Amino acid sequence: MSTPVASVLSRAADAVGAFLPRLGGALALLIIGLLLTRLLTRLLIKALQAAGVDRLADRWRIHDVLDSAGLGRSLARVIGIAVRTAVSIVFAALSLLGLQFLSQSLNQGVLALPKLMIAAALILAGVVLAGFARERVDRLTYQLDLPIPLGRSRTRRYWPSSS
Repeated sequence: MSTPVASVLSRAADAVGAFLPRLGGALALLIIGLLLTRLLTRLLIKALQAAGVDRLADRWRIHDVLDSAGLGRSLARVIGIAVRTAVSIVFAALSLLGLQFLSQSLNQGVLALPKLMIAAALILAGVVLAGFARERVDRLTYQLDLPIPLGRSRTRRYWPSSS
């Protein structure tokens, strides 16, 4: 081989050799982080259930809203999954911080996580309040003996079915 080709191959081998330990460390950090996140999630869900979050959600009929949204019937589990997702993203970002060209965008993404969680909580609260309002409007419509309900009823259809 010619000398320039050999020097290029030598520099490429040196770069790969320097990158592999960092890649191994990042993968180890990611795996350990995901395992710790899973353990944290289980402990958090059990603590929330012991604190009575599910009973409170059942009393306020949040479980029905969660179930209709396809999230299951446990508010503690939904909170646990949200926390697990946020912590997993943080661990993934920490494992990739060795890559300088991604560090600024990853930092911005990690800093946006609390805002995202607050937005999701506000959406959930809005869905729950909308369900309460619909129930109240349906009851009032029934009590006033109006010919049609004002709230969207789950049991009646007000348009012709296609079948």
